[in-house]
Amino acid sequence: MIETLFEDEDLLVINKPAGISCLDDRTERTNISTLLKDIDPAFKLAHRLDKTTSGLLVATKNDTAYRYMALRFEEREVFKLYHAVVEGNVPDGEILIDEPIEISGKGRARVGPNGKRSETLVELLRGFRNYSVVNCMPLTGRFHQIRVHLASMGFPLAGDTTYGGSPVLLSNMKSGYRASKGKEERPVFDRPALHALKLRFVSPAGQELELEAPYPDDFERLKKILKKYN
Repeated sequence: MIETLFEDEDLLVINKPAGISCLDDRTERTNISTLLKDIDPAFKLAHRLDKTTSGLLVATKNDTAYRYMALRFEEREVFKLYHAVVEGNVPDGEILIDEPIEISGKGRARVGPNGKRSETLVELLRGFRNYSVVNCMPLTGRFHQIRVHLASMGFPLAGDTTYGGSPVLLSNMKSGYRASKGKEERPVFDRPALHALKLRFVSPAGQELELEAPYPDDFERLKKILKKYN
């Protein structure tokens, strides 16, 4: 289940699959933290990804490495790049979303005046008829930051029903598509379309690392469907 992308005496960097929590979410025993601690109780996650998000995740093997990496993330010394598929047509050029984010309820956040300062750089990679593929570079690390910021701009993530997105249906893209008689159409993608693609930082051992996580199968399939039909 855990794909290792880098390992040394201090760090383990994995390609997290979508659909599994980083920590205990009280509904499932299986999570990344327990899986790692089954290997070695010393493992600690240096940061987190949403349950529905795939991609690069850094775990530390000792307390010194944990403190070092926690500080690197806190001081914004880790370059983070995500790929997202959003609804709508994002304009060309780099966009800085600088809007405060506040918690709005259990498992939800929103842009609001009482929130903490939050910054995300967004850049169009490829436009389609109904969707856009974008680079997202979060400069801060707020809860659901990328999802909330993009939704606030009118570009919710494809599949992100929490923040106004819709499951991706082939009938909305393929001319003349009809579901099988008597069967409800199943989405071709039904989670927030977000993948933590790249990290760049200096490791506790002083090594300059630039790591990239391959797309999961569903994300790769979504991009192929968009190229073919949208």
